[in-house]
Amino acid sequence: MKNKTISNVIFSAGYQILILFVPLVTTPYVTRIFSPNQIGIYAASLAIVSFFVVGATFGLPLFGSREIAKATFEKRDRLFYEFFSLQFLTSIGFYVVFLIIAVIFKLSKYYYLQSLLILVNIFDVSWFYIGIEEIKRTLYRNFLSKIFTMVSIFIFVKTKNDLNIYIGLNIMGMLLGNLLMIFQLRRFIKAKFIFIWPDFNMAKRSFGILISQMISSAKSSFDRIILLALTGSNSFVGIYDQGRKIINIIIAVSNSATIALLPKMTSTMQDKTNKYKLNSMLQKIVPVIFIGSIFLGSSIYLNAANFVSVFFGKGYGDVTEVLKIFSLALLVLPINYFLLNGIILPKSHDKQYREIFIVSAIVLFVGNLVLDKPFGFMGAAVAFIISEYTIFFYIIFLLRRDRSIAFYLIPFITSFFDYFFINLTSEFLVKSMKLSIDGIILFLLTAVVTSVYFILVHIIILAVYKLVKK
Repeated sequence: MKNKTISNVIFSAGYQILILFVPLVTTPYVTRIFSPNQIGIYAASLAIVSFFVVGATFGLPLFGSREIAKATFEKRDRLFYEFFSLQFLTSIGFYVVFLIIAVIFKLSKYYYLQSLLILVNIFDVSWFYIGIEEIKRTLYRNFLSKIFTMVSIFIFVKTKNDLNIYIGLNIMGMLLGNLLMIFQLRRFIKAKFIFIWPDFNMAKRSFGILISQMISSAKSSFDRIILLALTGSNSFVGIYDQGRKIINIIIAVSNSATIALLPKMTSTMQDKTNKYKLNSMLQKIVPVIFIGSIFLGSSIYLNAANFVSVFFGKGYGDVTEVLKIFSLALLVLPINYFLLNGIILPKSHDKQYREIFIVSAIVLFVGNLVLDKPFGFMGAAVAFIISEYTIFFYIIFLLRRDRSIAFYLIPFITSFFDYFFINLTSEFLVKSMKLSIDGIILFLLTAVVTSVYFILVHIIILAVYKLVKK
């Protein structure tokens, strides 16, 4: 069991990397073809459609995987078909709702094209594979679909007039990946396909998770919409979106271990007599998450300028400042994800789960409304930071009865000071290297030097800690 959990962590990391593999590889190519204004149009249309895609999933990515993980082998087939039938109905329903809204507000052709993602969602059964701890299946499908998308973009996207082709290729890649997962189901689902009307109580519980996910999606989508509405600048949206994209890639990889551990955490929490095992897991995982957060945050801050010049090219220099602000969010984003999906959700505290997202969404929306117009994309980035720190402190408040607040708060305070110490002391190293070299060599060298410096500093800190402890 332990080996399988470790294997799933590794496969989950690969899964998350491949989900974002195409934007990571194609972004330097795409940003040299499309202007920030066009990237902003793409980001705004995708943001709106993504909200409906989340609605179409109806909470199954979390609720479905959790229930599949708890189900016996005999009940698994029927439960899968019930969830799949629910996903089919909700996908069709949300697609119709989107079309009505698109007609009323006279949205552009890009929105209609992006809306096909809602229908593609019908065939996304990744929640099933996560539930049965067969995450490697999702890795295989992503490898093929993402390679198809990446190669197609390099072949067919050539000029500024190819934005619709770019959107279409991304949709086709998602469809291919989902269909590949459907074809592999016969290994795990023995019963023939049947349409099962979802049980009302089950749908109601899934809907409870959906509310939280839609609020989270609104947070991820509407910040761009508010920024566009208040500033009227697609370029601002494009700059902000590129910064968020890089953070999303980093966090997706960072959170992969939590995704793989979710079924394990769920089964451990079901055993009320095994509290020692849960505490032992937390004592090992939480410090590692905070140390990783410091490394991610300081790496982004110190290497932002060199990274942007190499990765995005001309016209995207403002992404540097956005990334530097976002680096502060990396101190709490990984631990927030772990606490939400590794502790609160497996304990079936769905009400608390919703409360957290509602509070953070309110904070984000108010922050955007206050900061976006006077400060543009910088204001939107600050609003995002405030929202994520609100999530962390609110989670700590809710978990105060489960264990001491200091268990999470002390590592957070330590990591906060550690982050600033690393950034301040590494600044002169980064500046000195700029005097002699430039371009991709400079970026790679600064990344290596700052990483080595981070490791050396923490080896010294660990040695001093052990000495004082003795």
